[in-house]
Amino acid sequence: MIPKDIFSRSLNMKGSISLNELPSYLEVGVGYPITGQSGASLIFYCTEKELEIVDVDNSTYILSGVVDGSNNIEWTIATRNRLGKHHPDMYAAEFYDGAYKYFVSMCGCIHGMISWWIDGTNYEQYMSNIKVGVKPEEAAIRTWSGKQASMYGFNKSIRMPSNEGIIYHFIRS
Repeated sequence: MIPKDIFSRSLNMKGSISLNELPSYLEVGVGYPITGQSGASLIFYCTEKELEIVDVDNSTYILSGVVDGSNNIEWTIATRNRLGKHHPDMYAAEFYDGAYKYFVSMCGCIHGMISWWIDGTNYEQYMSNIKVGVKPEEAAIRTWSGKQASMYGFNKSIRMPSNEGIIYHFIRS
């Protein structure tokens, strides 16, 4: 069981997602229904090494962080759909910050952040920088994910092999 108050302190989401609906203690591995301020039905899922919020009606929208066996956080963050429409209740930066704090409290030292891009904001920012001659490692740092990782001291990027999309591992230099 995980106490709800650990999430209340770290996941604010600009007040658009209230965790008040959650029980005082959360059973690990159970998805809990919550309602966004807009009325959207969401599922909140947690374990010691995973946090996830998904829109029930449109799973395109997802906020997810998972700590791997090497204590790296693997992020899946999609707050815009393919048409660019932003989810009214999901705020990536607030989730990123809150999830990071949660994982530090549950797992101890985090060694890095891993981001995978197929399309969307990060992919577009990365490709834009590459087109103007920025080196790939610096282009990765200039993305939204790279800037978020840098805020926590993960300011060096290493490209990881991938058959689909672009994967970067952000570590401390």
